[in-house]
Amino acid sequence: MNSYNKLMSYRDDFEGNYWNQMVEVNNPKRETKNAYWEERIFSELRVAMELALTKNKDNYKEQLEHASHILLKKKKENGYITKEDVIEVEGSLTHIGKELREYTVHCVGHAHIDMNWLWGWHETVSVIIDTFKTMLQLLKEYKDFTYSQSQASTYKIIEEYCPEMIEEIKKYVHEGRWELAASTWVENDRNMSNGESFARHILYTKDYLSKLFDIDVDMLQLDFEPDCFGHSAHIPEILKNGGVKYYYHCRGLDEQTLYKWQAPSGASVLSYREPIWYGNSITGNALIHVPKICEDLGLKDSLFVYGVGDHGGGPTRRDIEKMKDMNYWPIYPTVKFSTYHDYFKTVEPFEKNLPVVDHELNFTLTGCFTSSSRIKMANRYSENTLADTEYVNALSHVLLDRPYQKDALTKSWHKTLFNQFHDVLPGCGINFTREYALGEFQNIMAKANTIRKAELEYIVSHIDTQGIEGGEKHLGETAEGAGVGNHPARMIGNTGVSFNLGLAQTARYGGETRLYTLFNHTAYEATRYVELLIWDYRSDVDELEIFNSKNELLRFEKLGQDYNQYWGHWYTKVLLEVKLPSYGYDTIRVTQNSSISRQSALVEDRRTNEYLDYVLENEYVKATFDVDTLVLKSLYNKEEQVEYLTEEGADFNYIKEDATEANAWIVGNYVSINQVKKEVTKIKMSKGEVAQSLSYVLEIGVSRLQVTVSLEREAKNVKYHVEAVWNEIGDEKYVPQLNYKVNIKMHTGEFIYDVPMGSIKRGILKDDVPAIYYGMAYCEENQGIYIASDSKYGYRGLENSLALSLLRSTQNPDTHPETGTHVFEFRLGYGTVEEAQKTGILLNHAVDVINCKPAQIGTLPQSQSFFSIKGEGVVISAIKRTESDEKAWIVRFYETSGQSNFVSVVCPEHVVEAHEVDFLERKIEAEAMRIESNKITVKTKPYQIKSLKVRF
Repeated sequence: MNSYNKLMSYRDDFEGNYWNQMVEVNNPKRETKNAYWEERIFSELRVAMELALTKNKDNYKEQLEHASHILLKKKKENGYITKEDVIEVEGSLTHIGKELREYTVHCVGHAHIDMNWLWGWHETVSVIIDTFKTMLQLLKEYKDFTYSQSQASTYKIIEEYCPEMIEEIKKYVHEGRWELAASTWVENDRNMSNGESFARHILYTKDYLSKLFDIDVDMLQLDFEPDCFGHSAHIPEILKNGGVKYYYHCRGLDEQTLYKWQAPSGASVLSYREPIWYGNSITGNALIHVPKICEDLGLKDSLFVYGVGDHGGGPTRRDIEKMKDMNYWPIYPTVKFSTYHDYFKTVEPFEKNLPVVDHELNFTLTGCFTSSSRIKMANRYSENTLADTEYVNALSHVLLDRPYQKDALTKSWHKTLFNQFHDVLPGCGINFTREYALGEFQNIMAKANTIRKAELEYIVSHIDTQGIEGGEKHLGETAEGAGVGNHPARMIGNTGVSFNLGLAQTARYGGETRLYTLFNHTAYEATRYVELLIWDYRSDVDELEIFNSKNELLRFEKLGQDYNQYWGHWYTKVLLEVKLPSYGYDTIRVTQNSSISRQSALVEDRRTNEYLDYVLENEYVKATFDVDTLVLKSLYNKEEQVEYLTEEGADFNYIKEDATEANAWIVGNYVSINQVKKEVTKIKMSKGEVAQSLSYVLEIGVSRLQVTVSLEREAKNVKYHVEAVWNEIGDEKYVPQLNYKVNIKMHTGEFIYDVPMGSIKRGILKDDVPAIYYGMAYCEENQGIYIASDSKYGYRGLENSLALSLLRSTQNPDTHPETGTHVFEFRLGYGTVEEAQKTGILLNHAVDVINCKPAQIGTLPQSQSFFSIKGEGVVISAIKRTESDEKAWIVRFYETSGQSNFVSVVCPEHVVEAHEVDFLERKIEAEAMRIESNKITVKTKPYQIKSLKVRF
């Protein structure tokens, strides 16, 4: 094959200068008139040789060698290859051409549009409008051209900023020439968006597009995710529940192209992994791979995605003209304008013969789990706050006939979903990216908190508190309105920055006896530790007693000073231990009547006189901190008499990454790892009745961490509350990083992580990996040591350690992503996987506190569980009202333990009707469920998602 190889070498030289030749192809002063014919025959010979090699046909190889010899001879004689030379050679290879023509390449034109990546929102809008206008023009000019566009948000932008285009797009949608290639609001991150966000992507996208373009919702069967940086294991189960059958991606898998991707539940989707890239141009050399891919799969159809992308653009006239011409090349596959749906429907009958992939499609670009932590914090709080708000509003709507704020909640979800774009949530955008995301986050929180507080106050106004008098108001008491819009408990050091993302604890009613209703928005009946603000209390705070609705005395302790001044008001802050019902509330009574003193014992900077370790200890756990370094050197399980930590203990680490390879996408090699153990100042110990705590300040370079570690009375974990002023900036040598690392004494080498709509086991990986609420290192079967976080996603599990990444000061593409103030919490504990999951959920769903009116006539009791669920390993995803106007709930949950299970759902009222639905809230065939008054029992299979529509 010497002649063929020599010709291909010439072809490589030609192709290297091909685009320059094509630019000048119509310039009569240049000898480029034969460039077209040379490019055509080179491409034909290459795809023909691919066929010969794939099918191992020696006769084809010999004929192609002979054809190459002829062309080389012509080239040598004339200095170029003529049209006549090409036609002669093509004529000698017609039998090969006939076989190649049996392959059909579905060419799908699209424009990859990155939302707010290296540009701001204004430019994203401009890019979408310009791209769509160009595509509409091309659709007019070329009657067989087809175009596909993903991301429902692109159409929402058109509707808002250029609405006159909608009808024209609709025309081509109905002609089948403009494909709606979207099942998600944006091409969202697939590892850090939680499971309920995935459900909302599908719900809102399908609902919006079907109504906007007047189409059947089942036309939208594709989840198109070309550029996402990895894909979580349970996505096929999620897609199945949303009526999505096909999946397209580019990253996260190497060994397969067309395959069946199977979730741990057994649900699967027909998937295509892009073997080339998703932003191609149409050239003769672009389809050389087709014979091998088709033959490997035993198919005759292949997919090719083309179009200028990232900053939009899409297919060009050159692409279209080239493709139309290539379809007449005799030694070449058949090419046609097509759509993703057409391709998948063509190959779907062969799905049973395709290979099966049954694992997560990770990992790529693992720096994205840690970069730009404020965006990640915003995502976590947006998701959880909206979930809590929907539940509260659904409750007040069904039980008290309150209006359901569907439009406001949907718009807030749209903002949340937009911020999950795969260049936004991973933190690999510029400062504009971050600023827009955080601005939208503030709007999300403002709307959700406003709705939730109004509904909670309305519920509280119906609680019967007859027989409880508020007592005499003291002279000068000014509780009414105190604390509006702020929360003094969240002032960050001396920065003057307030960090409060929950509901402000306003005071509506004064007097010696105060009532507060505490709401638990989780499925766990749990002991919660709540910071309670008592505004302008003029009675003796040393004689406070607090009772629950059963008149049981509650434990509490005062935090800080007895009286704290705040802008014309005084407040006392207490930490209260209270058991709250699942998805319910309890009304507590703050009053006088006792001389019991509950002063906390403070110990200031004991190192000056003693050299004893600092110890936090309760009935279950003993946590010991080194007196000099504040390293947690022991976490001891008193019940089992087990020590979990090695001599290195657990501590914050200041890491320097090699900046030559580190950026927002990639974590660089660690150049140095240092425990943060110098410049430890301002140490304070507190031994209260409810919790013990150790507070200290770490000076790190030009940054400062104000750390409070606390151990609550009934907890099996220690809580770290960190308020950081972070001024570390990366340079050309190093990228500064802060993490918290736990060195584990006993470890099986296996980890389990909380991922969207499930959990996953992973082995030792020398890189950051994603998790939603927790990461856990197994020490024995179903037991281990875990870290649960309120806002972080990047965990690193090594041979004998588990670390949580906290802050990371990359320089590319955002030069200062972390500079400024941060507040975050995480818990370090031990127990079962279920306990780790519970800890994560409780940490991420705070208790809401509403001041309640004494001596009030109402219809609701002082304590109530509105909703509960029983079933091992079952996690609630959402409780919301249906999308329709009927007074019915959607209750969504998923199974995480890998076991079949009977799940019991207890509702607040008698259940009239209940059945299973998909994410679009359509009834689906399912196993029979049992309804008994207000209780529903249904069977779940391992790792299955269930959505119940419940009507009262």
